[in-house]
Amino acid sequence: MIWTPQSHQHCTLENFDWKGREKLKSIVDALLENKRKGIVLFGPPGVGKTHLFVGMFRKLVEKGMLLGSEVIYIQFSELVGEVLNGYELGVTLEKLVSRMMVKYLIVDDVRPVAGERWKHILKVLIENAYTHEIRFCFSTNADTENELWSYLLLEDYYISRILYMCSLVHVTGSDRRQVG
Repeated sequence: MIWTPQSHQHCTLENFDWKGREKLKSIVDALLENKRKGIVLFGPPGVGKTHLFVGMFRKLVEKGMLLGSEVIYIQFSELVGEVLNGYELGVTLEKLVSRMMVKYLIVDDVRPVAGERWKHILKVLIENAYTHEIRFCFSTNADTENELWSYLLLEDYYISRILYMCSLVHVTGSDRRQVG
């Protein structure tokens, strides 16, 4: 639950493409300096959302944040898998989330998975981050703000929590993933 995807081991903030993304850079800098509460990155696949989150995670670790107790990076599908495996072992979602009482929670690639349970998991994460003032960062492949809300299928209550905690940033650009 505390490391980054093998495909993104090379990613840092220093090799992220900041060209034309000055506002995004200022938001990320403020977040890393504890001057912002969180961030939601949305945009099509391949524009750098995971790269940016891996870079942020690495920077926080370099600054001395402790893995698992102060900062967590996790892909949403892995988190859902952990929750579902936990249910089989008698571990509740609330108990799993209580292990995530950190300063920075970075959840990458939030998307519908595993039937309806993913929505409940996302709602618990949002509520936990709001209640405990966790710097909550997540990304999704929605391409507009309207699509973001329809994609996540959240009630206004949870949307208002996200808007209070997080800056919304639409990440655009060409697909930078290497194919083949």
